[in-house]
Amino acid sequence: MKSPTSSDNSASAVAHCELAQTAQVRLLDELDYEQALALLGAHPMQGVHLESLINDHGLTSPDLRGHFFGHFENGELTGIALIGHQIMFCALNEAIPSLARTAADSSVRTSLIFGPREQVEIFWQHYATRGHELKLQRDFFWYVCEAPAQPLRQFQLIQATVVHLEDVMEAQASMFIESAVTDPRQKDPEGFRRRVLERIERGRTWIKIENNTIVFKAELQSVTPEVIYLEGIWTHPSYRQRGIARASVVELTHRRLRQRQVLCLAVEPDETVAMHIYEHAGFRYQADYQARYPHPFTEISSPESS
Repeated sequence: MKSPTSSDNSASAVAHCELAQTAQVRLLDELDYEQALALLGAHPMQGVHLESLINDHGLTSPDLRGHFFGHFENGELTGIALIGHQIMFCALNEAIPSLARTAADSSVRTSLIFGPREQVEIFWQHYATRGHELKLQRDFFWYVCEAPAQPLRQFQLIQATVVHLEDVMEAQASMFIESAVTDPRQKDPEGFRRRVLERIERGRTWIKIENNTIVFKAELQSVTPEVIYLEGIWTHPSYRQRGIARASVVELTHRRLRQRQVLCLAVEPDETVAMHIYEHAGFRYQADYQARYPHPFTEISSPESS
C-alpha cells in the first residue's frame, strides 16, 4: 500500500479548505440587492418583512436598526437574516444554523426572534449554544386572505396623514400598553415618533374616526408586490363590541386585494375574538409561527471591577 507523500497531504489540505469555503456567512451590501430580492421573491410569504424593509431602506441603512447577513453556498445566496433590534430571517433549513451562530456571536442586543415555528426552533438551538437564555416564548397562527369573504357595505376608513400624527401615536401607545404594559413613548420617544410618522408618510396607516376620535387603526406593516402584512389592528376600548373592527377588516380586504396582493397577519391562539373577526373577513390559518424573546446578556463583573 502506497504511503501518503507530502504532496498528497498538501492536495488533501487544499481540498478540505475548498470544501470549507463552499459555505459562508457575510454582511450584505448594496451589490447583493438583486440576489437578495430574488431569494425573498421565491418565498414571498416568509420573506414579506425583509423584502419590504429592503425596498424601503436598502441593505445598509441605519433605519433598519440592524444589519443584513447572507448565507452563501457555492456562491449562491441560500439565506438572509436581519440581525439587530429584532432578528428575522428567510432561509433554507440548512442555512439557519450558521445564521444563528452569527447572530449569537454578534454584540447586538436582540429583543425578538420571529419566524415560522419550526425554523425558529432550529435557530434557537444554535443561538442558545452561545449562552443566550430564553425570557419569553409566544406562539402565533399565521393567517392568510386571498379573496374577500364578505361584501363591502360602506367605506369608512381613511389613510392617516401628518395631521393625524399625534392621535395615531396615542392610539399606537395605548395598544402597546394594553398588550405589553409598556409605553413606547417613554423608552424611545423620538424613535417611536419617527417610526409612526414614517408609516403615515408611506400611506400605510388606516384609521376610522368618530367624534374626532380614532376608533379603529390598522397598519400595513410590510408591503411587497405580492404580499401585505397587517399589524397594529386596534379598536378604541370605548367603541368595542359594535362591529367596527369586523366591518373595517372587511373593508381592508376589499381595498388591498384589488391590487392582487395577498394579505397576511399573525394572531395568538388565545385571541379568539380576533380570529373570528379575521375569519369572517376571509382569512384562513396557514402555518404556525413563533416569537422568542432572549434575556439580554449581563456582563460578569471581574474581580478588579467588583
